[in-house]
Amino acid sequence: MSSVLFLLPLHCTQVHGNSPVRVPWSSQGFGADGPWPAVEVTLGQDQSVNLFPGRTFQDLQPRRRHGFSGGIAWTPRPDEYMLGMDVQPVGGMLSTHRMWLDAMTVNDRASATVPRTSPVLVDGLMTAYPGGQWYPLSAGCLGIGPPGAVNQSFSNDGSYPTNASLVPGVLWEQGDIPSNSFGMHIGSASRRAEVAGSLLFGGYDPNRVVGPVLVGDGSFQDTITLRDISIQVVQGASPFDHFTSEQRGLLIRDDVAASTSGLPVRVDGCSPYLTLPKPTCDAIAAHLPVRYDDALGLYLWDRASPRYPLIVSSASVLTFSLFAASNTDVVTIRIPFAHLNLTLTPPLADVPTPYLPCFTGGQGHHVLGRAFLQDAFLGANWHREKWFLAQAPGPNVQSSPRAERIEDEAETVEAGDNDWETSWEGAWTALTEEEVERSRESEGVMPGRESESPVPLPESSDGVNNDEGGDESDESDDDDGGGDLSTGALAAIGTGAAVGALVVIGGGTALFFWRRRQKTKKKKKRRQGQGLQNSEGPSWPVSSNDVKGPLTPATELHGYSLPRVHPRPPPQELPA
Repeated sequence: MSSVLFLLPLHCTQVHGNSPVRVPWSSQGFGADGPWPAVEVTLGQDQSVNLFPGRTFQDLQPRRRHGFSGGIAWTPRPDEYMLGMDVQPVGGMLSTHRMWLDAMTVNDRASATVPRTSPVLVDGLMTAYPGGQWYPLSAGCLGIGPPGAVNQSFSNDGSYPTNASLVPGVLWEQGDIPSNSFGMHIGSASRRAEVAGSLLFGGYDPNRVVGPVLVGDGSFQDTITLRDISIQVVQGASPFDHFTSEQRGLLIRDDVAASTSGLPVRVDGCSPYLTLPKPTCDAIAAHLPVRYDDALGLYLWDRASPRYPLIVSSASVLTFSLFAASNTDVVTIRIPFAHLNLTLTPPLADVPTPYLPCFTGGQGHHVLGRAFLQDAFLGANWHREKWFLAQAPGPNVQSSPRAERIEDEAETVEAGDNDWETSWEGAWTALTEEEVERSRESEGVMPGRESESPVPLPESSDGVNNDEGGDESDESDDDDGGGDLSTGALAAIGTGAAVGALVVIGGGTALFFWRRRQKTKKKKKRRQGQGLQNSEGPSWPVSSNDVKGPLTPATELHGYSLPRVHPRPPPQELPA
């Protein structure tokens, strides 16, 4: 059983420098669907805590820490945790939970310690997927402030209220940072096109802002309008079958294009996916070599398709066109397919499995989660009740981070000098027409072919998953090149003593190739086994430190088991 808590910061009493506070990021990734980047803060004296930044009030943490009782009890709603996921309590009902008090440090600077925070322990929360499987939360979530607020009060009936403050608000109130604000780019979950995260309170890094900035009123978790979704080829030849430069109109709701009225969406850094209507995800998937997994509500990449490595390494993007009520200018956020080629690991999949993070489950909210924030800058000045959204750069972001102040009266932020396409040079490939044509010819050899359960392949240094002779097409080539005896050889055997010499030669040759094939297949299986054992496993921190009590294996939760790889039948002996 897992445990989750809220961390609501109380008053900070130290006053030091008036410059932005940079929050450090963990060297690990978290989650069986990432691994996702998380910040690392400290509770108490030395309790290191990893949190996904991205909610307003709430801070979640899947483990109780030291501290003393605050005496406050309350019952949160399930959507207090993740807007884009269905979060359910074990046992079927949310219990009342109590706060306790502890210090939280968000930076090694002395003034970045908030002496009194108010964690709230919430027992037994799990993320629920459409097929009925429940999985524990992988990391906590850090609140980065609400609009127009520095603190909030909690009380039991008839008791004195306890005043709880929020991290950016209390740091600003005490003069530690220039404003009640933040600037954030979470970075990438994909190790193939890695981008480090950036989070500052009281400021932002201009290098993380590219192009025009959307400005909204209130909170980023209020709804904004998604005008359209499209697939765009930025450079090179198109790896897609039905268009050469751009396919628009992929935002579909209830089988009707939503591009005229748009779709209300919310931004949530605690939710992992692009939680969208299924017709929209299906419209996107129709142009990609993916198949839908109805138990997970996600789309799995078909690694047997020759188009798969082309698309995920190409200079192609999924674009989101958005506007807020206070800003009718449309801002486009582009997510390269390299960042949409993420990996499921146990317990979400039996073996590492690439997937497209378009999610059709959840609680009915349409949410742009961490998959979106890999390529989006998010910031706010809560004093002015303004929030900011802009395109974030690719892996070639300037190596020297900057810390620009967000002044108390600021109502927008300024972009840096990065060119977005340049920031992706070397991390993607502008395909040639010849490469695309070869891929189509290869796919034409296998019309309508569907892959078995995806099998992990070694990653190459250039970020594309290359097969080292382990997929089915290579084995088919082996069959043609000398595996079983050919029809001609069998006919030669039946001709009698007149061609006895040919029988001896043909049989000896066949035996040689059959034995060589068996050795090759054994070596291949050993390589794949070693690759699985040595591959970077999930950073899903399910342990006695994070989850109280034994965990039920995912395959036993509701009688559902993810598909397994079925080996091909062994060769049969030739008739005498």
